[in-house]
Amino acid sequence: MHKLKSNRLIFRNFKSDDLIYIKELYQSKEVMQFISNGEPYSDEKCREQLEKFLENQSEQLPLGQWLAFTQESNEFVGIFLFKMFPGIREPGIGYSITPTQWNKGYAFEGANRLCEYIQNQTKYKVISAITSPEHFISQKVLIKLGFELKENIQYASPMTNQMETVSCFIKQLS
Repeated sequence: MHKLKSNRLIFRNFKSDDLIYIKELYQSKEVMQFISNGEPYSDEKCREQLEKFLENQSEQLPLGQWLAFTQESNEFVGIFLFKMFPGIREPGIGYSITPTQWNKGYAFEGANRLCEYIQNQTKYKVISAITSPEHFISQKVLIKLGFELKENIQYASPMTNQMETVSCFIKQLS
């Protein structure tokens, strides 16, 4: 994904000095309550996550993960991704927004721009997204984006190395 922007956001690849952004997200109880069984990451786990992002970003194109910042003030907003989720046939989108940027429409705006990128720049015609069954705000964003709930499934989370129940959403691209 090269120089992707939305009305208010700019996306970029990870760099080796981006640990501060990983920590801001993954050490937040508010963010992690729906991602990792509610457990914030240790410093070491954050470093490992950054290493995974760095290792995978050039190997996975057009799949990958990107940091998002406001265009106006370059404030960190969150992480957006397009990847294969274990056990799910369709590639999926995901996002994590830092709490200081909640309720500003960035999840919808960034995910919508990511869907446009996928539709216009890749061969994929169907994409997925997963959320915690209790994460109603994220589910509302997905429904607004045109995703439909397919089913709740047991999912082998690569973040926790445990099975967890997730809601799987599907979107048909035209």
